[in-house]
Amino acid sequence: MRWSEAGYLSQIVLSHAPRQVSVSLILDVRQKDMKRAATIALITALLLVVAFYWWRETNSGIYKTFSSPDGRYRIQVWRYPELYAAPGDSGGAPGYVRLVDVESGRRIHQKTTDMVQVIEYIDWSPGAVNIRLFAKWALPI
Repeated sequence: MRWSEAGYLSQIVLSHAPRQVSVSLILDVRQKDMKRAATIALITALLLVVAFYWWRETNSGIYKTFSSPDGRYRIQVWRYPELYAAPGDSGGAPGYVRLVDVESGRRIHQKTTDMVQVIEYIDWSPGAVNIRLFAKWALPI
């Protein structure tokens, strides 16, 4: 159907069935409002998610640090802020672990963890660092 035919048919409907046209116009307006509301809700939800992750990253704090024997590298254990703490959870907060070059401040490796408290045993070797039961990372030479 071409546009001109559609316009002609709508004129016929307008002249012969005013109640039908008014109902269809109301439904059309409601559908547009629903689409607009859904779009606004989706954009708002997306902005809230982005804002939460930005807030979490900017409010993270260092929980522990471990320095290499030669002092060139450092393991930093970062803890995300907690919105609530349940009784008996022993502060088991999520976070991330970074391997950082001390001289330049450059991040070499990073990995997230569900509980920062499990990062306890660090084994340094000449070419690598082993975080027991978590990660083994090569050191740059």
